[in-house]
Amino acid sequence: YELCAVNLALVVRVLPHLQADLQCRDAWRRRAVTTLVGRMLAHIAPTISLASSTAAMRPPLAMTHPLLLDRHLERLGDSDEEVRLAALGGVSSLFATCMALGGGSEEADWDSVGPGSTSIMSAIAQLGIVLRVKLLERCLDPSDAVRLRVIEITAEVAGSDEGVKLLAPVLPEVFRRILDKRPRIREACASAAAALYGRHALPAWSAGHVDSPRLLSWIPQILCEAYGVFASGHVGQTGLLEELIEQQIIGCGAKMDAQQRAFALIGFVASASSEEKAAQGLASLLGRKRDAHAALRRFLKHRLEKGRPVMEPDAPGALVPQGSDEGVTKRAGCVPEAVMALENLGRHSPTAEDRNSRPGALMVHLRAMDAVRDRALW
Repeated sequence: YELCAVNLALVVRVLPHLQADLQCRDAWRRRAVTTLVGRMLAHIAPTISLASSTAAMRPPLAMTHPLLLDRHLERLGDSDEEVRLAALGGVSSLFATCMALGGGSEEADWDSVGPGSTSIMSAIAQLGIVLRVKLLERCLDPSDAVRLRVIEITAEVAGSDEGVKLLAPVLPEVFRRILDKRPRIREACASAAAALYGRHALPAWSAGHVDSPRLLSWIPQILCEAYGVFASGHVGQTGLLEELIEQQIIGCGAKMDAQQRAFALIGFVASASSEEKAAQGLASLLGRKRDAHAALRRFLKHRLEKGRPVMEPDAPGALVPQGSDEGVTKRAGCVPEAVMALENLGRHSPTAEDRNSRPGALMVHLRAMDAVRDRALW
């Protein structure tokens, strides 16, 4: 790679051998060569014009050697997981090259390269389209690590405005991995999608630009749809979705005035309500939050009326009840309604929706909160 960075002519004779090694039987060698070729294909080297003493960009190897590029992209379907990950590393570098060469040019309209475009801009646009198709194909890879890497690359590329334009046709499908069977992929996908909306769409909505954020209206839709699926399937992570929606989608905690917050809320509701499954998830989200807030208010009412922990017995020497049995609570000196209010609060916690959660551990935390005697808190 260092020789290629100095001058491509130093390694041009070995390129056919590298192309052959991309298909060798040794998985370790394929992985090493795939990593090397990916770096070489994406490398951008300046060339110095002796006549003008100015530097100009030399087309990268990916544009001058399309057959080598094709062989490298074929490794995305390799039988070895590590080779596929190495190929994805090359795809990430190639995306960076596309952004560097075409991101600041008015001619880089990724999906409509006109006849007046220069050949270099046309090649950049075509390369970007090929890469996004390959990225979409790998989001269904059987390997968890590969699917997770696809999400990471997609989030990295879409971090810029030009990256969003390039990946716009495939972004909704890639981020459908929010419904993946693996929790870590669901979490990564939800976090990346919400951050994407918060970076590009939320500022536009809060400024009142109601047309520009339409490109990412699918993000509130998939978050609300995922909330409905997670809640009904008791798979957990609904608390994460609530947090992402509050912080990244409607801007809770951001320094926005009332009008900006109103526009952000309008954008969220308008986007989520325009799709059936998303609207159902939004209704479930609002209903659950309403019930949880009511449970919290009931608990606070009993806590403030008593002036001390609701689980603390009124009768001297009484034992703290471990259940909600009315006879037990009366003998222990606790108010049954107050105990029920605390347990009802636990049932409405997002943590309790996870089928793998431990209700006992949640109640320990709630009892610890109930035991806090700081009057300023209550």
